[in-house]
Amino acid sequence: MRTEVLKGIPPQSNPFHYDAFNMGTQVASNCIIMHDSHNDQKTRSIIVINTDTGERMRVYLVEEKTPGVCPECNTQGGGNCPTCDRSI
Repeated sequence: MRTEVLKGIPPQSNPFHYDAFNMGTQVASNCIIMHDSHNDQKTRSIIVINTDTGERMRVYLVEEKTPGVCPECNTQGGGNCPTCDRSI
């Protein structure tokens, strides 16, 4: 998994006014998880939103492989990674 900090939304605002594509599940009074799939489907990522502060972060659950780039340390190469010896 990896994370990506996203542009925030105004504090105390409705996340659905800024994201009309994803569905959302409120998991706490100050936290909504936005997702693009139903609970019987796999998803590639979720967006965690702190509704008090407006901060947003995407959590990638499925790592996309980039050809020739090590998924562990992002070193470019071919065959095995010269840094961590993982298969590229």
